[in-house]
Amino acid sequence: MHKLTLIRHAKAQVGSVELEDHQRGLTRQGQKDASRLAEVLVKRGEVFDRIICSTASRTRQTLESISVALGMEEGDYSYRDDLYHASKQKLFDMIQTTPEDVTHL
Repeated sequence: MHKLTLIRHAKAQVGSVELEDHQRGLTRQGQKDASRLAEVLVKRGEVFDRIICSTASRTRQTLESISVALGMEEGDYSYRDDLYHASKQKLFDMIQTTPEDVTHL
């Protein structure tokens, strides 16, 4: 059985004229929340075969907490520009083209 887990980034900085949306990082609270999320995933025994992540700063920072907590290595996850503001159809297509041996994405 295949399993899909969708994770949204933790609390991000408010956008501003000086800071492009793609570059918004996590707030201090967001960093704490990302660490707590990682702890929950560990306690639940979640094991991901692969993680694909947007290249936005806030998603990368959230994934960093998760991947460290789960002991994942760089080959276990990847960053994709086309996930940033991806449509539902784009996400569906990405899921459909995931290799069959990936049981938890």
